[in-house]
Amino acid sequence: MKKRINAFKYALSGLRCFFIETPHAKFHLLAVAVVCSAGFFWNISTIEWAIVLLCMGLVISLEAINSA
Repeated sequence: MKKRINAFKYALSGLRCFFIETPHAKFHLLAVAVVCSAGFFWNISTIEWAIVLLCMGLVISLEAINSA
């Protein structure tokens, strides 16, 4: 169990490093905040939220792969 907890700590540490040290990751994080705010403002549907979240996840994950 301790190995799994350490694995999650290392993964979160890597994500923190990614968002702190990569300028493009900061920009994408800002874009995520803007898009989520706009989604709440325009009250988008559940399906639209699912599509938006999928797209945000793809962009962030591909940026992380690109940075690696």
